[in-house]
Amino acid sequence: MADPDTLGALLVWAGLRDITVLEFSHDWTVRDPAALFRSLPLWAAPMRPVFDRLAPAQIERAAEAFAAIMAGGLRMTALFGHGIR
Repeated sequence: MADPDTLGALLVWAGLRDITVLEFSHDWTVRDPAALFRSLPLWAAPMRPVFDRLAPAQIERAAEAFAAIMAGGLRMTALFGHGIR
């Protein structure tokens, strides 16, 4: 459902009419992306078992790679669709 037309079609399929699909984008910047990555197991429970299986050096390499990806920010886009039943 990353496509506005697909979301609109799904809403029609669900029985809605007068469909509107809005797209919102936000540029997400993180002051310390490596620290954010390292903190994942603290606030994202599904990540705990993954981190538990990694050696500290692997976590650091992954944190550095995440920081490189996040350099300059990350554009996040969400779709909001609504209609009348």
